[in-house]
Amino acid sequence: MVYTYKKSRKGSLIIGTSQILNLEFQFGEERAKIRGQLQTLFGNPFYTYPDPDSAYCYVIIMENDQGVRYNLTVYLSKFGTSIGGNKNIEGIEDAVQELKKYIEKADPSDYEYRGTYSDGTSVIMGVKDEEPYYSVTQIEKKAKKRESTFEEVFTKAGLIPEWIERGRVQGMETVARNALAKGLPFDVIHDITGLSIKKINKLAMSNA
Repeated sequence: MVYTYKKSRKGSLIIGTSQILNLEFQFGEERAKIRGQLQTLFGNPFYTYPDPDSAYCYVIIMENDQGVRYNLTVYLSKFGTSIGGNKNIEGIEDAVQELKKYIEKADPSDYEYRGTYSDGTSVIMGVKDEEPYYSVTQIEKKAKKRESTFEEVFTKAGLIPEWIERGRVQGMETVARNALAKGLPFDVIHDITGLSIKKINKLAMSNA
């Protein structure tokens, strides 16, 4: 089967995708190299994000010689560099394996990414003259004034317990809507908010 590969800027193609295959076998420089290979093949990502757990995402349209199209994503999350897609589409597993081989054959291009985890750990990764590099540095953070939790705010206001949970859920739904607007994959949003994939899909449909 022969495939063509095309980068897309349509964030709507991310809706309904989830992880199918992890591309990493070794953490660190391999992660940096894969991003450089994607840079060679497809240029800049659909988005980049300062949190290394959601560092970037590519939207790739593959089409075989029979005219069947597959909408795939290649992204970096806390589970590593992955290829995502709609698992219910026939033949998508084969398409994913072909995309993996296509990426592996490419030489990495120069780039640099800098990001910071929520605990203050900074990450610098990139490629220079086809040599990948990856470093992690702990940044000292100044103590921040602790913000009140939903429970504390609602209790002070004299609200009943079920309103505490309702407020928490509504807060996570707002986070999910913002993440959907940025084009983050469903499984990444699930990890961030704790909301079910079904709920996230419902929010995505209401945003459309």
